Amino acid sequence: MKLSPGKLVRSVAGDYQYWKLFRLRLTGQVDPGSDRAMIEPISKIPATVVDEGLRGREYLHGDESQGFGYFIDGELAAIQWYWWGGRYAFSGRLPGWHLPTDAAKSVDLYTVPKYRGRGLAVQLKRATPSFMSEMGFLRLYSRIWHSHQESIHISLKTGWEYVGTYLSIAPLGTPIRIRTPGN
Repeated sequence: MKLSPGKLVRSVAGDYQYWKLFRLRLTGQVDPGSDRAMIEPISKIPATVVDEGLRGREYLHGDESQGFGYFIDGELAAIQWYWWGGRYAFSGRLPGWHLPTDAAKSVDLYTVPKYRGRGLAVQLKRATPSFMSEMGFLRLYSRIWHSHQESIHISLKTGWEYVGTYLSIAPLGTPIRIRTPGN
C-alpha cells in the first residue's frame, strides 16, 4: 500500500500543520495594476449567491472581519476576507502565533470556478491592502499551506514578503510548534 506524503507525515508526526507565512507592509497607496472599481467591501456573502464555494464561506463574516468582493456584471466572482483582533485570536488556526494590534490576516481568497484564470485573485490581493490601510492597518499577514503553489505564487507576485514557516507536529499526541524566520 502506497501512502500519500500527507498520510505518511501523519503516521509519524500525528496531526500536523505546515504553513508558509507572508507579510505586506501597508503604504496607503493603491497598486496601479489593480482594478479597484470592480472591488467592493462586503460584510457577508450576499443571500443571492448560488456558488457552493462561496456559500461554504459564510462563516467568515462577523465582528473584527472585513470581506471584499470582486464583482463582474453585478455577480460576486471572487472574495478575499481578513480577520483581526479577537476574531483572529480565538480562531484556533495557528496556536502560539498572535497578530500585532495594527495588523490583520487574510483568512481566505476564493474565485468562483467559472471566473478562474482571469487574474481575479491577483487583482484582489493587490487592491484590498489599500482598503485595509484606509481602515488603519499597517501590516497584513497571510498563511498558506506549504504545498499550495498557486497561492504562494499569487502572494509573491503581488508584493507580499515571505517571512517564515509555521510547523506544528504532535507525535504521541504532544504538540511541538516551530516557527522559522523567512529569508
